[in-house]
Amino acid sequence: MSVISLIKYSLITLVIIWIEVSVLHLFAVYGATPDLLLILVVFVSLREDRIFALFFAFFAGFFQDVFATHFWGLSALTKLIAALVASGFQRSDGYYSLSYFATTFSLLIFLHELLFQFLFSLGSEISFWRVMWRTTVPDAVYSFVIALIVYFLFQNHLWKPKTVKLR
Repeated sequence: MSVISLIKYSLITLVIIWIEVSVLHLFAVYGATPDLLLILVVFVSLREDRIFALFFAFFAGFFQDVFATHFWGLSALTKLIAALVASGFQRSDGYYSLSYFATTFSLLIFLHELLFQFLFSLGSEISFWRVMWRTTVPDAVYSFVIALIVYFLFQNHLWKPKTVKLR
């Protein structure tokens, strides 16, 4: 992990948090909004080594908690879990086909949204199924659609095959 990559991911994170806080509510569809930071966390988890991905996910989630109105630590915890699971799906060659990408991202986004919404609704009078169908599924589908768009737009840049250096 180079310093330039760390700076690049940090700047992208700050821009995404700014978009989520100030602009993203304008693009809500029936109250559902995508989690752009989760998409970045999963991309980083698939590209970088596990330790860096876990630290990145925690701090990205923490900064999302600081600037958004969630419970402190909830985004950090759920993004950390998503990064941990995502790093298990890393491929050694660094290339992800559309089917592998779609399956992995749909699973990870749904897992994150389910965990986040479940923990967020604890202690309220809202039933699990109501939370599932009113917030979890719409947010997960919207995030997945945005992730597919990002995949198609940046496919050549994101999934560069890893090269092995021989000495």
